[in-house]
Amino acid sequence: MVLWRLCTLDHLDTSGFGRPFPRHGLQLLFWFSNHCVSFEPADSGDVMKLVSECQPENGDYGFHKFRNVEELLPVLHKPKKHKSTRQLLYFVVGNLNAASYPESADLPPFVRENHGADGSSNSDRVIISYQAKTRVVDKVYVTEHDDADAGRFRSDGTHEVSPELIRVLQNPLLDLSCFLAQMGYYEDAEVLQDTEEMQDPSVQMMLSMMQNDPSGFFSEAFSQQLNFDQFRFNMNTDDGGAVVHYTPVKKKKKKKKKRSNQKPSPLGEIYWRSSRQLPYRGESPG
Repeated sequence: MVLWRLCTLDHLDTSGFGRPFPRHGLQLLFWFSNHCVSFEPADSGDVMKLVSECQPENGDYGFHKFRNVEELLPVLHKPKKHKSTRQLLYFVVGNLNAASYPESADLPPFVRENHGADGSSNSDRVIISYQAKTRVVDKVYVTEHDDADAGRFRSDGTHEVSPELIRVLQNPLLDLSCFLAQMGYYEDAEVLQDTEEMQDPSVQMMLSMMQNDPSGFFSEAFSQQLNFDQFRFNMNTDDGGAVVHYTPVKKKKKKKKKRSNQKPSPLGEIYWRSSRQLPYRGESPG
């Protein structure tokens, strides 16, 4: 089922979609909003259409049909014959596996750059319901693969993206870096970087010296609750061994991002999976 309807950046942030690093869902949604759709005036209000450079039915950017066999999304009913131009189809994009979807290599580098970093780096997708003849995009959804059930998508990680949020992402004053920063994506990357820095040889040498501390210097430092972040150090090696020079520095305090208490509103209609468990047939490559 579709859990929430996301109308603002705060809603998107609260949903957790596309995070933590190195997931690519936020970059994928930003690209889709800015490079695949435009709004055109109509009698009933602005409608969202795919631009001519984006042809899902031709497999552009790795788009392919989403069969919805699990009823993750609302079931699409075939219209009557005289309304055949209104036939909606689901298409999904975001699989970065170029062996399965070669055209996914045409996605911009900022979407693909973290692919292969770990198992979550190819888990996110954007799904659209789309009228091929009129090129009208009826709905936009985001979802993610379920790590505990390979091949399926998480119903609690599936959300509808409103046209209002698409317009926000199209704002020329909002660039990708600002968008990712506002979503807290770089904070996740910094945590990973800090973990990797602990594997640095110089840091490992420092840890070894702390464990073998004949002078008691490091023990005294720790008793005063000092840590690496409070010191700059460099190491010089001569015949007498390693000499460590310390210079106290002021630690910059990170400003905590204020999070809105406003939560996305649940959809007016709740779409449940079929009570009969359908055999899974082929969404795993998607």
